[in-house]
Amino acid sequence: MQLPPLKWKAHDGIILSCDWNPTAGLIVTGGEDCKFKVWDVFGQILFNSSVHDFPITTIAWNIDGSLFAVGSHNILRLCDRSGWSHSLEKLNTGSVMSMSWSPDGTQLAVGTAAGIVFNAHITDKRLTYEEFELIQTKKTVIEVRDVSSEISRETLETKERISRISILYRHLIVVTSSYIYIYSSKNWNTPTMIEYADKTVNIIVQCEKVFLVSDSQTITVFNYEGRKLITINPPGQVMTPLDERKIDLSNDTLVVRNRADHKVLHFFDPTTGKQQGDGNLTHENDILWATFAGLSISYKNMIAMEIAYAALDDDEKVSLISEINDKSDKDVRQAMQMLLTGKVNDADVQLDSHGESFKALMLNIYMFKWKRALELAAKNKQWLEILMGYREKYLKNSNQKETNPEFAKFMSEVEIDWVHIRELILAEKNKGNF
Repeated sequence: MQLPPLKWKAHDGIILSCDWNPTAGLIVTGGEDCKFKVWDVFGQILFNSSVHDFPITTIAWNIDGSLFAVGSHNILRLCDRSGWSHSLEKLNTGSVMSMSWSPDGTQLAVGTAAGIVFNAHITDKRLTYEEFELIQTKKTVIEVRDVSSEISRETLETKERISRISILYRHLIVVTSSYIYIYSSKNWNTPTMIEYADKTVNIIVQCEKVFLVSDSQTITVFNYEGRKLITINPPGQVMTPLDERKIDLSNDTLVVRNRADHKVLHFFDPTTGKQQGDGNLTHENDILWATFAGLSISYKNMIAMEIAYAALDDDEKVSLISEINDKSDKDVRQAMQMLLTGKVNDADVQLDSHGESFKALMLNIYMFKWKRALELAAKNKQWLEILMGYREKYLKNSNQKETNPEFAKFMSEVEIDWVHIRELILAEKNKGNF
């Protein structure tokens, strides 16, 4: 099912820059109102910056969606995905007009209005693990400090620029442009070096005995002695990148979510690369989409609601949501939202009290609430024919006879003509009442 495009008002002035990161599923925008903002894909704002002195001229995500850069007049700001600023560099180059991240996400090429191009490098990365604190102080230097001992410090230096760091299970993995360094916390001075210049490493996942690296397309598993065990290309669309949320690793199992069908998990032996069992675990129902639909109803998020029900192939609810979105009357929209939550009686009262009596009538007919439907039909004699037509059809389909004296009375007085009934309903539709 094709959904209409989402659109929302993002800034008070012209939007000068916008970038979307498919891995993080987040959008960042900058505008003439001198603000930058972070959004989810449903248009819900996650972060709204304070007002800067000048318009935000350019914005760019790094490849994994963990950081983004913000450019304005004579400033360059580095922020994490939540919007918090980690660094502010004051420049003397005029407005930053264009930026591009290196594939490993450690460098930023910047072009300015003064015709100047320069490179920016990320430093001062920090990691903590058990008693260790790691700080990347320079492009090629990491300092390791044992917080349990004030005098225990190690300085680790590589030949090339460091792009990725990970520490777990008493092992530190450091990735440069050509090598992978494996350090043991027992001896920081003699790392194992693996030549690895073919691909850019965007992902590191460690477990007790093995670890993996990935360029978001292929996965390579090593042990901590530096021996390569397997390289696999997970099933699914090649254009869909992997990220750390879609991969996990244990000593005996590597699991990857299918890049095309998100209900399928693939299991591999990390030492041989062979699929385990039949290789797949497929969820046969859409539990997460149903949960997401329920949450979106609770928070009255119509955009998320429409996407969730479309994923569940619930055409009726998608149609109702689309109809709700088209309504300009706030009270009518509220009544129709009540229907989605199953509050039929509340929706009936809301519709009737705000001039939507015909909608309330048809709602009660569809819910077989005949007594209430008769009360509403009495307001307009033409509606009696519609009600009696549906009542007659209901009795016929359920092999029942009319036992309600009120309906029996009107049945004898009203001539039921389905051609005329359809014309009456169409007339109400044309008025926007149904």
